[in-house]
Amino acid sequence: MAAKNVIIKIFDSRIQAMDVKSEHKDHKSILQEKLQGVKRGLPVYSLISSVGNHNKTFVVECSIKSGEIVTQASGKTLRVAEQKAASKALKAMQND
Repeated sequence: MAAKNVIIKIFDSRIQAMDVKSEHKDHKSILQEKLQGVKRGLPVYSLISSVGNHNKTFVVECSIKSGEIVTQASGKTLRVAEQKAASKALKAMQND
């Protein structure tokens, strides 16, 4: 029992921090949920270009409902570029 209490004492704060991180949603998820909440179409992500052979940079476009909002972003991976484009779309929605 003493060992269990020591382990809990050492790792409790780390475990709780993990739970908080798992509740954090990425920009793509937040954008999708906001669009569903206002009954708008889902975002469409399109690869515009990829530059470089070994150290690629991807350019992605995020469009919402027939071009109402169109954003572009770049990143070292498709996922990063899509997240950045979604973030820009969220900001554009706030300005509407």
